[in-house]
Amino acid sequence: MTGGEKVAVVTGGASGIGLAIVECLAGSGFRVLVADVSGKESEVAAGLGAGVEAIHVDVTSPGDVKAMVEAALDGWGRLDGLVNVAGTCPNFDLIGDCPVEAYDLIMDVNLKGTFLAIKYAAPVMAAGGGGSIVNIASAGGIGGVARMGAYCAAKAGVIQLTKVAAIEYGLQDVRVNAVCPGTTLTPMAENFFTSMPGQREEVEAATALGRLGKPSDVAEVAAFLLSDAASYVTGTAVPVEGGRLASPVSRQLARVES
Repeated sequence: MTGGEKVAVVTGGASGIGLAIVECLAGSGFRVLVADVSGKESEVAAGLGAGVEAIHVDVTSPGDVKAMVEAALDGWGRLDGLVNVAGTCPNFDLIGDCPVEAYDLIMDVNLKGTFLAIKYAAPVMAAGGGGSIVNIASAGGIGGVARMGAYCAAKAGVIQLTKVAAIEYGLQDVRVNAVCPGTTLTPMAENFFTSMPGQREEVEAATALGRLGKPSDVAEVAAFLLSDAASYVTGTAVPVEGGRLASPVSRQLARVES
């Protein structure tokens, strides 16, 4: 896809990585539906002007997600791209201390929300001649991060869901890929650093490039996977984490102190 008349939906599109992806796609000519639960989605859409619309969506609600897909079809008559960004991680406890309620919320938003979006969008794309889905997973879904057990488990699930969807819809020209960011300067990361003093420096030291990621770093990769330049790429999980996964285990983020 190269923009123009193409239509994409971005969940979690009002802040952080989602906002960067919305801006990137809108700048390349996509018509974009900004889906978010924060209430900021209308402000984002208004700021980007023509070709960008907003919808209030709770990704854990099947009715909301179905309505999101229908809104893209009602507004523009097609759906070519979906980027599942909506996610949360409100808890940074050890597994033994993690409240079950926090686990349930993390699973619902990160994994169930992605499942629902694929469930309703992939058949529409298949019926329309194809499309591309990009799921924002996490480097933690590949390598694991202490004090983020539920989040890592959910994101590992997103990666496996990506692979299965790629197999199921590939013959209908629907490509499905995941992007796995490392620690990226988003509100979620700021919450982590606030709750874990000193960890920012440790994360930077554990990254081959010696810096945290920017939302735009992830957005550019997601935009590539939506484009025709990635027409033979599906079922993969692309790390965008500055080389952290190549670092020694002893330098991993948030190690458990004895």
